[in-house]
Amino acid sequence: MAWFNEQRERGLSPATLRSRRIALRNFYGWLHEEEELDANPMAKVKVPKKSMPVPLKSPAYHPGRRGSIAATWPVPEEGQ
Repeated sequence: MAWFNEQRERGLSPATLRSRRIALRNFYGWLHEEEELDANPMAKVKVPKKSMPVPLKSPAYHPGRRGSIAATWPVPEEGQ
């Protein structure tokens, strides 16, 4: 865990730290499966959940608004 703390102190983003934890967990898991290690030292290390950004509503997708992508979509004729 000291290495992860050093990486965090270097200013790496949470997404990069998460990716590195997952890579190490998978690598050690593979070594354990190949019987190169007796146990996976990363097995109990929790990986933080990926945070989801709040979606922004884009004016480009509002039907009926001038300049909107949705306003330029063809409207199907009745009966089609």
